[in-house]
Amino acid sequence: MAQPLATGPDLPTSFQQSCLRSSHYPENIIQRSANLTPTVLKTYRERLKSASLDLFVQKEAEVDFSFLDLGNVSGEEVEQRNIASSSELEEWLALEPNCNATPLLFAARKRDPRSRFIHIWAVHSRSELRITQEMLTLILTFHQVMPSYLDFIDVFGAQSDSRVCTFSGFRELRNLTTSPRTLAIYSLGRSGRLFQLVYNFTGVTQNSENQWSIRKASIYHQFDVYIGTTLWIVTKDRADLHQRYKEVTGPEGREEERSFGDVAQCLRSSFAAHLLFCQWATEDWRSYLRWLEETIESDASCLSNGPSSQRKSNPLADIKDSLWSPR
Repeated sequence: MAQPLATGPDLPTSFQQSCLRSSHYPENIIQRSANLTPTVLKTYRERLKSASLDLFVQKEAEVDFSFLDLGNVSGEEVEQRNIASSSELEEWLALEPNCNATPLLFAARKRDPRSRFIHIWAVHSRSELRITQEMLTLILTFHQVMPSYLDFIDVFGAQSDSRVCTFSGFRELRNLTTSPRTLAIYSLGRSGRLFQLVYNFTGVTQNSENQWSIRKASIYHQFDVYIGTTLWIVTKDRADLHQRYKEVTGPEGREEERSFGDVAQCLRSSFAAHLLFCQWATEDWRSYLRWLEETIESDASCLSNGPSSQRKSNPLADIKDSLWSPR
């Protein structure tokens, strides 16, 4: 079993400077893979800036996202906080000015919890995420999130035509051995030996008796293989995945899925969360496909009773012929 890291009053200077330049994310991140050249990072930043007006809310009065921390050093088993302003975010991350530093930098007041779940959401799939760009880049900088995460939130935001089905993927970044490039931050309880994953799922939801919607969820996961600390950033319209995660890790959940005593237990609990997201993505597809078949068949039947010229010009009639005509 890994021994706890020693705590210290200060953060590494490189990390403090990275936090001071959080608006430059991802150009400011410390840990980089070989393919993250300065040109690539600059492209990511410019793309994020150009998408900002459609992707994020622009006023703090519209901000609404949440943290769910499990196993805090303070002794609290569960702590939840809804964030509505940048000052509340800085308070929750426990970043404060280090008055003894010249120039002025940061100090950390608490270590990372054993498990942190950040839920970023939108009112619906074509509306802005309820977070500002500045607040998101501070979170991504504080946790040194790999830039690939930005690829997976591009499907959200204000848009006239849904981009929900145009992108799917899986990315990973590993740093499992000690090296000079390792991002070890002892005062936060980070060993620097971790892996990062980001992927997305597509699910379906029945809005009413005859209306279905395709939904996208972007999942970011970070796991410290030496300490066992876990980070989740789940981006989705609505709050259903957040609620499901609270149920799994709450008093009614199975003990082996909400235990964070050592690294093995933390890893086992993270598998339970991955499975939870997979289960959401598989739900209701049978009903959705049945509805889709019935809709196509109904439309094609109506067209087949019309003039032959109309029937030939509509692809639904051709689908009807190819799928249901006797051979």
